[in-house]
Parts: sequence; structure tokens; C-alpha cells
Amino acid sequence: SYLFQKHFSRILMQELGMERLKEDPSIYVMKRKRGQREVMLIACVYVDDIVVAYGDDAIRAEFQRGLESHIGIKDIGRLKYCLGMHVEQNPTTFSVSVTQTGFIRELLMRTGFGEDGVRARKTPGPPGQHLKMADCPTTAEEKAEMAREPYSQYRSVVGSLMYLTGATRPDI
Repeated sequence: SYLFQKHFSRILMQELGMERLKEDPSIYVMKRKRGQREVMLIACVYVDDIVVAYGDDAIRAEFQRGLESHIGIKDIGRLKYCLGMHVEQNPTTFSVSVTQTGFIRELLMRTGFGEDGVRARKTPGPPGQHLKMADCPTTAEEKAEMAREPYSQYRSVVGSLMYLTGATRPDI
């Protein structure tokens, strides 16, 4: 994976003349002049998937030809699904809607809430319990206990909720 990323990054920067963002190394930008205006293409790379936003069809075609000349690619059209997010684009209003309904439904089912939102299982600790650093496991036995259910599932659910808050649901 690391070698592929290094090779792919070299293609994007050296062969296609793209700039890699310092703030986020998974984002590359291609800029071209079109008369008095500048046109950009932004490519977000996640492992071997690329999501592309572009200013005109010419820069998109240039980007696609450049990639095709160095590696095999498959254009699957408009973005509809990426990293657990469903994307709907409206070309008339230039609006984009991003939802994670499927991810949320799967999370509800996995945690015992089900489609109706009714909880069928207990939480790993008593309601209202306030934890402190002193409550953290210290011995090998305590750490092994924390790796078992229901604690491991609890950590997984908290991670899933954190992913949702950073992606599409900051309100939770």
C-alpha cells in the first residue's frame, strides 16, 4: 500500500503537474489557465479510489488521459457512494447532499437498537456512572477483560459515532 501511494503520488505530481496540499496529503490540485481565468481540478485520494471535482470538462479529460497513460483506471461516473456516505448531486441547482443513512441503520442494528430505535441490550456499565482515570485497567487481567464483550463493542460504537460527527452528523 505504501509503495503504491508513493508511486501514485509521483505520477500525480511529476507526470501530471499537480500540487499536493501540505494541510492534507491525500488532496492534489491541478491548475490550468483558460484565457483570463484559472481552472482547477481537485483530486481526493483514498487508497486506490479518487474523488474528483473540476472546473471544466477539458481539465477533467486531461487528468483522465494523464492517469490512463500511466496506470489502468476505471471511471465509474458521478460520485454516489464513498466511505460510508451516500452522495446526491443536483446539476440544476449545483447542490450536493451527503447522508450516512445506511451506516447509521447498520450501527443501530449492530448495537441492538434495531430499525425502530428501541434498545434491546444493556449498556456495559450502570447508567449515570462517571469514570475517572483511576478506573482505567492496569493489570494484564483487567486489560484482557476490557478486550472482551461488551467493552470491545462499546469502543467500536464510540468510534463509529465519532466518525459520524466528523463526517455528516456534527449535531450528535
